[in-house]
Amino acid sequence: MSELERIYFIGREEQLRGFVALGVKVLGVESLSAAEDALRRAVRDDAVAVFITEDFGDHMHETLELLSTRTLPVVTLIPTARGTTGATRERLRRQLVRAIGVAGFLGEED
Repeated sequence: MSELERIYFIGREEQLRGFVALGVKVLGVESLSAAEDALRRAVRDDAVAVFITEDFGDHMHETLELLSTRTLPVVTLIPTARGTTGATRERLRRQLVRAIGVAGFLGEED
């Protein structure tokens, strides 16, 4: 399996169709439970990176938190065609605060 085949995109198929041309795995889903199943499949298949659209990823906090303790796969939320909800930025902020332990470093109060 090539490295590109170990990169997964999870979300509504019509929003991710263009990524197929890159040689990555696109797992089209229509429900939160299907998105969670797709994420489990990606982890089981030794994915190195997983991109999940925010419309599903926003509701997978517990699962994403568990995966954040692992080195791989790197899981990133991406906006949908309707734009971003801000979830990706907030998730990254929380991870940075946990990594460096200081919210003030990011211009915030502890």
